[in-house]
Amino acid sequence: AAAFPAGFRATANATFQRTEDLSPSPSRHGNDLPGQPRTDVVGRVEWREAPVTLFTEVEYLGKNFLDPANLQEVSDRFLVAAGFKLRVTDRKSV
Repeated sequence: AAAFPAGFRATANATFQRTEDLSPSPSRHGNDLPGQPRTDVVGRVEWREAPVTLFTEVEYLGKNFLDPANLQEVSDRFLVAAGFKLRVTDRKSV
């Protein structure tokens, strides 16, 4: 395992799935379920120096469909995010 400098942490998650509509409707049977991409991969790197945490994430989502007939396709895409968390007390973060 790679060692990260103090305060840094990296995480990753991947989901590969095939959701299938099993309804008897000929226009839907065997189609992908709407809003369920077959591939979803997320990587996150964060740095923490109390009370601040800074992070960035990159997510890849495979193509998916908006409708049960699989006529409205959404292309595969990358999402990028960055943010911070500030711990103001032991029980509260912003």
